[in-house]
Amino acid sequence: MSDTNSNRPISPEAVASKLAAARNFEHPQITEEITAEPRLVEVLLFLLHVSQPENYAGGLRKFTADLIADSLDLIGTAAMRKIGERKLTREQAAEIYNELPGKAKEAVGGHDDADALLDFLLIGAEEWEEPERFHRSLTARERHEAAHREREASLKKLLAGAAWSLFHDECVGRARENLSTYLRNLCELGPVGFHRVCNLEYRNSGGAPWYFVEVALALLRWIDRRKVEIAATIAETEITKHVFKWLGKARSTSRAVMISGNSRFGKTEALRTWCAMNPGLARLVNTPASNSEGELLREVAKALGMEITPTSTASRLRDRIDYVLSHTRLMLVFDEAHMIFPLNFSRNTAPARLNWVRRSVMDAGLPCAFVATPQSYDSAQKRYVKTTGYSIAQFSERFLKTVELPDELSREDLLAVARIHFPKIAEPYLHYVVEKTVATERNYVSDLEKIATLARDNAQESGRALPTLEDIKSALEDVLPPAARPALAPATTGDEIGSGESPALQRSGRGRAGAVQAPRIAVSRAMQPAPDAALAGAGGRITFGAENPAELTHTDGD
Repeated sequence: MSDTNSNRPISPEAVASKLAAARNFEHPQITEEITAEPRLVEVLLFLLHVSQPENYAGGLRKFTADLIADSLDLIGTAAMRKIGERKLTREQAAEIYNELPGKAKEAVGGHDDADALLDFLLIGAEEWEEPERFHRSLTARERHEAAHREREASLKKLLAGAAWSLFHDECVGRARENLSTYLRNLCELGPVGFHRVCNLEYRNSGGAPWYFVEVALALLRWIDRRKVEIAATIAETEITKHVFKWLGKARSTSRAVMISGNSRFGKTEALRTWCAMNPGLARLVNTPASNSEGELLREVAKALGMEITPTSTASRLRDRIDYVLSHTRLMLVFDEAHMIFPLNFSRNTAPARLNWVRRSVMDAGLPCAFVATPQSYDSAQKRYVKTTGYSIAQFSERFLKTVELPDELSREDLLAVARIHFPKIAEPYLHYVVEKTVATERNYVSDLEKIATLARDNAQESGRALPTLEDIKSALEDVLPPAARPALAPATTGDEIGSGESPALQRSGRGRAGAVQAPRIAVSRAMQPAPDAALAGAGGRITFGAENPAELTHTDGD
């Protein structure tokens, strides 16, 4: 039966209650399933996440439709999954048929005469001598009813040897009708489990639906594929590796880590990507700038998917959050962590936010991470400690590790970031964009993303699939401030682009926050792209204009 309210968000408190009951052995089947496969907890919390329309457009109903479309190879009864897709013998067809509930049997056979139906199922695997017997068993009235015509069409499919398809179509149809209700019940009702335990409907057995016995496998596969797809949207740099590693360490050890790094090299992009990849493990908290503990709690509640109303008090939110965190054990990742310190304070101002995090998260043995720039965090901490005399060690000593991120990007990292944002650009243009962008000593990752966005938009406005050099130049002019737009120095030969190093590329930058180093960037003759074609093309030559050697121009031919 379909749920008319199947698209409302799943309740975090209900998921927490289910997990609490499972860990208390109140539902032995669920306890056994989670013990055997701990990742099933991640599945529940992932479903909680995608049921929120702000996280997955269309909410649970749209996610269910997408899951079905992606899992057609896994949908089916237990016998169907055991037998595999093939022409069925009489025994195999009987095994599948007997798994179907009454209404499904009627849908595929149109009659209670199971033996006659199985004779039809035999077609394609064995020779049947009386193909009209089943038809003759129907009354004249039935043969003239529209319902019978639909059944007859089904029987023709069977006669064509398509028994498997008929069963599979019925399972897919039932999934489209009922699966979102099952997924909601899986998250919110204690007895409903992941695996099939009998041949009755899931609402009676407490297990997976008869039409989709491998739903747990399908969900885990979806989650893993999604992680790979999201990971492909970010460059694998030293910054990314460090952030991913230590967020993972915090999660696996149930400890707190502090990640400190400058804002120019993709720290925030990395932590947001990791959290997006793992919504069943962690949630990102956008730390608000204020003194109020209640405002922080609202951001935490929002990250957990909790319903918040204007009348939600801080004390009530605190109790709800503590309950959800203690039973789901979701990891909280606090971005802009320096804002955990009070914004305005006197010598008697208590660190309400720090105290809540220390008491309800760190001392509760829950994983968490704090991410900030060293300048902002150190400044906020020193100001507060100096004014109040607060013993900061009772907070900072709880960190498993304070991770200092690299303060420079290698040439390979610079190019890796550029390739993510310009996936089809020719290498010479890629080097050109990197050289222009990094020389400004601004936020390299942010600027590059803006340049790529504008370059693509410029190309689309002109009806091109890919941006040209002129599209990129225009984007550079729009993103980089006039004073920061470097001119490429003339090279010793016409084949080099920007071989004269900008100041940012000449320094090693070691021990200096924000410095970036990259070697000279040159273009060989074999890599010269066509000037006016899409960037993936070839055939032109990039040179410097004779009248203004600092201006990049191009000529046709070689």
